[in-house]
Amino acid sequence: MKSYKGILLLTVSIVLTVYIWLATGMTNFVTPGLALTTLSWTFMLATRSRLLEKLFNGIERMYAIHKFLAILSVILLVFHNIGMGSL
Repeated sequence: MKSYKGILLLTVSIVLTVYIWLATGMTNFVTPGLALTTLSWTFMLATRSRLLEKLFNGIERMYAIHKFLAILSVILLVFHNIGMGSL
């Protein structure tokens, strides 16, 4: 049976980011906050940490999630720029 500890960790951090920005009433910072969170996770997954490798069941799956998060963070950064009116 596959373990989803790594995916659960990512999901909790993303949900927590959204909750904190919405709870403070700063709804216009949700997208940049998500972009920063996903970009930070992208950098952490690129370190090839043995602990993270165990959470994601191998380096191949960890790099697949790294690729997905990198694409997602670039998309969120573009939406952030569009929302701020600078693109």
